Amino acid sequence: MSTNEVQDNKTVTRQRIRVKVTKDSMKGIIVISRPENDEPPVTVDEVKAALTKANVVYGIDEERIAQAVTMREYDTPIQVAKGQPPVKGTDSKLEFLFQTENRFQPQEDEHGHVDYRDMKYIQNCHTGDVLVRKTPPTEGVNGKGV
Repeated sequence: MSTNEVQDNKTVTRQRIRVKVTKDSMKGIIVISRPENDEPPVTVDEVKAALTKANVVYGIDEERIAQAVTMREYDTPIQVAKGQPPVKGTDSKLEFLFQTENRFQPQEDEHGHVDYRDMKYIQNCHTGDVLVRKTPPTEGVNGKGV
């Protein structure tokens, strides 16, 4: 008995469609076996039944299945289902509305005089002035396997 055969109560039937799901559950792949002498070709319904039996129910590409069956793509891996990967949300951000870097340099006026006492060490603000603006985080989106 070959690896493509399944024994059930003394009858031997060939496994015509093999379904493989990747480790991350993001892809469903089928391999259709070439029909033997008197076997009819595989149908779309048989492929869908094999996918259902393997618990592949999301992201199924029915056009690709129909193409594989019509074009008789035998003994080649064909991706027929694709999961939705998770999307990470964004972190909250703070935007400072005042100078945060220490750039203490004397300023020269239009007459070429430099005032070493006014080095902008202290930034003045008034009551009610907005100093920081916060952008809230966004939610991520959960992924979904096949």
